[in-house]
Amino acid sequence: MNNPLALIILCIGSGTLIGKLEIRNFGLGSSATLFSGLGISYFYTALSGNAIQMPNELFQAALIGFIAAVGLKASRHIRSIIKQHGVTFLFLGSIITITGALVSYGMIRFFSSEAYALIGAYVGAMTSSPGLGAALELSGGLDPNPESIVGLGYSIAYIPGIVAVILYARLMGNDSASIASVHKSNEENTEESPESFSIGKLMFVILAGMALGSLQIPLPFVGAFSLGSTGGVLISTLLCGSYIPNCQFSDKALSTIQELSLHIFLAVVGLGNGYAAIQAIADSGLLILVAGILAAGISLTVGHIFGKYVFKLDPSLLTGSVCGGMTSTPGLAAAMDSFQSDDVVVGYGATYPFALLSLTLLTNFLFSVHL
Repeated sequence: MNNPLALIILCIGSGTLIGKLEIRNFGLGSSATLFSGLGISYFYTALSGNAIQMPNELFQAALIGFIAAVGLKASRHIRSIIKQHGVTFLFLGSIITITGALVSYGMIRFFSSEAYALIGAYVGAMTSSPGLGAALELSGGLDPNPESIVGLGYSIAYIPGIVAVILYARLMGNDSASIASVHKSNEENTEESPESFSIGKLMFVILAGMALGSLQIPLPFVGAFSLGSTGGVLISTLLCGSYIPNCQFSDKALSTIQELSLHIFLAVVGLGNGYAAIQAIADSGLLILVAGILAAGISLTVGHIFGKYVFKLDPSLLTGSVCGGMTSTPGLAAAMDSFQSDDVVVGYGATYPFALLSLTLLTNFLFSVHL
């Protein structure tokens, strides 16, 4: 029976068990819930013939809950880190998305007949729902059903994009030098916030973020740009937690919200996308799959090289920044698992808005050069 609640519980339970397994000190941690969901989705749909339907409202609620919790936890340290590395975050958010766009542009030059699907693969490899929205809007009316072709490219490249960022975050966390740095960071930031938890204050911060995310910011030659609910809530929590003492809640309460929301979010993503993505790849998506893997892999590599060797970022900040440049919330979750440091979220939160803006501009560029 297609019972979303039962499937989510099964997915979280099995994912938690799988996440505890380690091979040579490498484990998936909470990210295993995503892979469990992908497997359950594929086999359930293949055997029953019925696609799993996940409520979009549940996905949004879990995602926002996770983002709100991690944003409030990281807000205590963000001002000092941005003051020190602000330009670095702007550059990384831009260079990562530019790299992915250049890879996609090269693929479009060789396979122009698959241009719409390749543009969809670009935003999919960057795991960007706002980017998909921009691509769908730009594709409207260009030729018969271009929206579905863009959506197909996105669905094929989305899962490999997530996997690439998760593996990067886990590998970074397993590096012995990175772990030593994290321990030092944790020792310096162990002070507990004195504020007790308030559901009313949390809802206020979230509503403020959703309002911020809904604002349409006009950009010359591009059109309207918005942060979306995720970006708006992330910015809102970082600002409110940083400047309003009453919004600095205890780590214990925020960690509980973070953990529960994260597992629900990953379960919904896996259960809702697994069969469709795997089937699309099997049917006709090898080229699009390769394009997504290349865009994600090369973008990650370039971001890592600049962050580590040019800007010499601390490993936890570097990993968070690269995940932010890829606009990947599952990647952020994996990085937090690996590092157990608020610096990861600060790097993500500082880079994400620049990456999202750059992604919107570059998606427009890919459409313009194709036309």
